[in-house]
Amino acid sequence: MFGNQGKIEKNCLVEISRLYCRIEKNVVYY
Repeated sequence: MFGNQGKIEKNCLVEISRLYCRIEKNVVYY
């Protein structure tokens, strides 16, 4: 779980992956 959080944060850094980060964050958060 912790490893995934880091991956999401890295994706969030990328503007292109910003949308993907939001979607993935919801999936991980749930």
